[in-house]
Amino acid sequence: MGTRPEVQYDQAGTLHAVWIHYPPDKSPQFFYAAYQEGRYSLQSPGREALVLAPQVGNATLIGPRLGLDRERVYLLWTVLPILGASAGAAETSYVTFPLGQPAAAFLRSPTGQLRVPYGYHLSYQPLSGSGLQAGPRVPLASPLGDSTPYIIELAVNPAVAPELVVAFQTQLEYLMRKEQAQISAVFFQDGAPIAYQLLSFTPTVSRYPAILSDQAGQLYLTWLESGAPSGYSVYFASTAPDIRQALSGLTADDAGRLAAETIFGLLGGVVLAPWLLAWVMAPLVILGVTAPIRREDDSLTSPGVVVSLALALAAYWAGKLLLMPGLPSYVPFSAWLPMIPPGLNLPLQVGVPLLIAGLGLVVAWRYTYYGSERPSTLFFLLIYAALDGALTMAIYSPVFYASF
Repeated sequence: MGTRPEVQYDQAGTLHAVWIHYPPDKSPQFFYAAYQEGRYSLQSPGREALVLAPQVGNATLIGPRLGLDRERVYLLWTVLPILGASAGAAETSYVTFPLGQPAAAFLRSPTGQLRVPYGYHLSYQPLSGSGLQAGPRVPLASPLGDSTPYIIELAVNPAVAPELVVAFQTQLEYLMRKEQAQISAVFFQDGAPIAYQLLSFTPTVSRYPAILSDQAGQLYLTWLESGAPSGYSVYFASTAPDIRQALSGLTADDAGRLAAETIFGLLGGVVLAPWLLAWVMAPLVILGVTAPIRREDDSLTSPGVVVSLALALAAYWAGKLLLMPGLPSYVPFSAWLPMIPPGLNLPLQVGVPLLIAGLGLVVAWRYTYYGSERPSTLFFLLIYAALDGALTMAIYSPVFYASF
């Protein structure tokens, strides 16, 4: 007895079907059949064939899912281990063969495992000869590098196209060494996965994708995001030019939401300012140790003061980088503003820390040395640390949270 059937017509009107059979005391079996003109009869039953009997052991098997392009059939399935060290992991595999020729599945490697890049710093390239208007993609060249097999919740394009696209949920690296469930897609050509796209990049769980192509090769995608008052928000994206034009503008709601997230993110970081005590302990010790070289002259024209302050500030920055090692690689405000142009990444990474440091130095100088009859190296350090620490925690709080 079969269960979990999936069916799809090809361009010639042939109905392709897959299902799973659970024989007693045996591994589950994947069956396939092709029915000319979508009809089943005793005289032409459809050439039902056993394609594969995957060995799943103590794991949950999800699938098979059926996908077609104009030349080939694809069967995809996911295995979720439930016992042992692999519990909580996931692997998605596939087998492919020409339309109506399941026996050809064993003329090549019987199965393949899907893997996608784990990181989000991706090199997108135009792909020549692609049948879908999906834009630049990440080539799935071998070796793939840092990658993950965690692929679940498959959504196969139900329309027949020159290539097959499959959307899914996968667990990927997120900002500052965190990990989050995102929606991605893999493109198959000639029986192999050849390209990849990361479709969502949000701090909340993304799941349950659905994908469809039209006759022009444009793609339409939906998925759910957790965290809304109702439980989920529904997201929609498309490559169709008219839809892109209609949805690409920044609305007042978008601007308000981004502004609110940024403001609350900055305020939430300021409350971490007491942690700057961990940064100033070593600089204070250095000021005490170097007090003899300052003697009675505490002005900035004194070489001893310059050396003492330079060593104290160097220790302050060393402590800050030790506590927040991801600070140099973080793009300021990117945790709240996801659409920062890539060309601004480096200027923000370099300019914001320099601006904070420069502002701290100017304010500290203004209140301790400028026109002051009793300049104080100690007050200079404390004022600088207070202002620099508050601004750093406000802007770089995602780095701080990711460090623990």
